[in-house]
Amino acid sequence: MPRQRPETIAGMRSPRSTRLGAMQEVEARDPELVQVQSAVVKKNETLYLSKFPAYRVTITSPGDIINPVTGQRTVQRGVTVQFKNGQYRNGTKNKTTRKLIDDTLQKNSRFGKPGSDNPDYWLASDQEQAIKEARLNQARATLESLPEEVKAEFLATLKQGSEGDHALPPA
Repeated sequence: MPRQRPETIAGMRSPRSTRLGAMQEVEARDPELVQVQSAVVKKNETLYLSKFPAYRVTITSPGDIINPVTGQRTVQRGVTVQFKNGQYRNGTKNKTTRKLIDDTLQKNSRFGKPGSDNPDYWLASDQEQAIKEARLNQARATLESLPEEVKAEFLATLKQGSEGDHALPPA
């Protein structure tokens, strides 16, 4: 494929509608530019998310082996983790290696909960739980901010669903 000069999109100097149209045209021509991977976690897999698209963590760094008879040095390769598009899926088939990777990643000083202490990476399940809690708190705050007559009317229209639903606050 011959190299072509990249198309320049006129950033903030053009109206928003023009920029949006230009971005959509570029996406239509080359869908790989906008890769959105689903956060679906398979069985026996741990999904980590990072704020950096190509974050890299060294898991093991073994020393080289020197043969005492010949003096030859054999370079030992370590285990590293490479995030792609801000995601790393630890689905290693070897259970001990998978456990080693998970333990090392979660004990690293740059690991944390999303939104706290500025971590470089975190578990996708923690992020999903934080989003659910934030949505629930926002819904409760909205419900509490309604006037009493509107709130009572709104609560009367709601029905209790399955056991997975949240309990309604007392009216």
